[in-house]
Amino acid sequence: MDSAKPEACLKERVSRQNAGNATHLTATQVGLVIIIALGFACIGLMTVLLTAVSGTRGSRGRALADGLLSWGTIGFVVGCPLACVVIWRVLGRIRDRYGLNQRTYSLLLFASWILIGTLGAFLAWGWAALLALHFAWGALVPLGMGLITHGLTRRVGVELHCARCGYAHDDELEVCPECGADWNGRGSLLEGRLERSRVMVSVGIAVLVLALVLTIRPLVVHVVSPLVPTRVLIAQVGSGATYSPDVWNELSSRSLTPEQEQRLADALLDRRLHVGSLDLASNAWLEQRVAKGQIRVESIERYFREMVELDLRGAAKARVGETIRIEALVENRTTPWSGVGVRIFFAGFSVDGEPVPGTRMEQRASVYVFDEWSVKRKPGAELPAVEVQATRPGVIAVEAEAWLIFAPEAALGWGRAWDEDGRPIIPPGVLWTESVKLRHEIVVE
Repeated sequence: MDSAKPEACLKERVSRQNAGNATHLTATQVGLVIIIALGFACIGLMTVLLTAVSGTRGSRGRALADGLLSWGTIGFVVGCPLACVVIWRVLGRIRDRYGLNQRTYSLLLFASWILIGTLGAFLAWGWAALLALHFAWGALVPLGMGLITHGLTRRVGVELHCARCGYAHDDELEVCPECGADWNGRGSLLEGRLERSRVMVSVGIAVLVLALVLTIRPLVVHVVSPLVPTRVLIAQVGSGATYSPDVWNELSSRSLTPEQEQRLADALLDRRLHVGSLDLASNAWLEQRVAKGQIRVESIERYFREMVELDLRGAAKARVGETIRIEALVENRTTPWSGVGVRIFFAGFSVDGEPVPGTRMEQRASVYVFDEWSVKRKPGAELPAVEVQATRPGVIAVEAEAWLIFAPEAALGWGRAWDEDGRPIIPPGVLWTESVKLRHEIVVE
């Protein structure tokens, strides 16, 4: 046999082998099919778990059992892998026919798998489960599958190798000297040398395990919470890192002593101070204890004082001739749609003891008027501010005065803030009032 075959014959043989690969699965490809099936089984399990722990379908145990045995789950676990294999084969033929590069082929393949999984989840469980899956940890599953697939099928080079054992192809031979495979058979040769990546496969498996652990965590917490001592649950509620609705539900179902209620109230106040606001359930519990005076006076004062904290912000130093802008803003720790509302009666700015005309707000202002996060999302809106001209060296004192009024939302209203004598008009039913005087100094050089 000649040592060099015509180039046309070599291309024809490569094309024939690629065509065979598009219709026959190798051992590695069979393993990938199993991985795909397991991946979609993980997605199905995650979705059923998320739906069950949400409590939207009644008892969690019953919802979990019904979800696992439903026709929708079975159809998803069986149908999606089959659809992915079909797409895989079709894209393989398209790649060989039109000469797609490996990167484009991989992107099309994984994009189609994600679309199949999304459509399958919608058909099996509807919008609620689909959104729960995508907003939770569902994206980790295709990522893990992709890492495992790439790690198992990574090939280097363009030389032909035996599909069964990986032995380098020799044009002079018709049969593999290593395993005896017929190299003239369809799908017997593959392009490139197989170099599997253990690191990539291990990372992919770790990502899949992480997705499952993160998904079943709420279920585990639901099972374990009844066994946890009350003092431990109170500590978990007080931490933004360990708080969860299941922990709160378990704690709120227990009968607490006055001492435990006080510790829980302080823990919630600590969490609000560091996290920013409380969820509706824990805030409602705290509101009720405050309204009934069932916790210490110091804690009640903290509840109101730390809910909204007004401050002045601006440059502390300036040069003669510069204009300095001083803004009034709040640290807003209120819980939206809670029972207690807040109004700010803003009396305006003064500079070196002289009131600045036009800075007093005649109407009762919402806390969101002073909330920087809210103001930035309103086109054209700005925080209440005053601009000061540095005309000479020295210290400029900018002051502001306001009243914070806390009451049930229905009692607050949106009327006038001041009477004719400039005193605040305090509405009936107020729970707490606080007079705030702020001072900001600017050193002019």
